[in-house]
Amino acid sequence: MKRTTFIILAVVMMALGGIYLRAGVERTEPPQATGPASPASHDLDDTHADCLSCHAVIKSSHDQRFGEGNYSDCLSCHAQK
Repeated sequence: MKRTTFIILAVVMMALGGIYLRAGVERTEPPQATGPASPASHDLDDTHADCLSCHAVIKSSHDQRFGEGNYSDCLSCHAQK
C-alpha cells in the first residue's frame, strides 16, 4: 500500500471514529433535576397534609413532566431539610 493511501485511510477512519463518539455524547440525557427542598418549618401533618391545597399552581407543569394526576408522592423529589 502506498504511503499516501495509508495516510488518507487513517485520516478518514479517525474522522469517522470522532463523529461516532461525538454522536454518542450528544445523545446522552442530562440527569433529571429534583425540586427544591421544603423549608424545615413546613409541617406535613394536619393542615399541610394535602400539598395541592396550597400548591395547586404546580398542576400544569407537573402534568407535562410526570403525567396527569401524578401528585401522590411529593416528598420523593421535594425532600424536607
